[in-house]
Amino acid sequence: MAALADYFPLLDSNLTLNIIVREHMADRAVELSQRHLLHLTGTSKERYQYVMENNPRLHERLPLHLIASMIGITPTQLSRIRGQR
Repeated sequence: MAALADYFPLLDSNLTLNIIVREHMADRAVELSQRHLLHLTGTSKERYQYVMENNPRLHERLPLHLIASMIGITPTQLSRIRGQR
């Protein structure tokens, strides 16, 4: 696997690729900051809704206790939230 530094010459020489990569990185930075802000200020129900809206099949791939840990709540709290839906 190539290191990020290996792509710098390509990014310097290809303006289109440079723009695409920068736009992608900006989008990911905004997404990460939104997720971080929600984790700090949102309720457990809001965090769960955000995770499920952005990863609708996550519950099929991960056990519920890991999803609970990911959003910073206990498995019992997650069960209550899921029961309300």
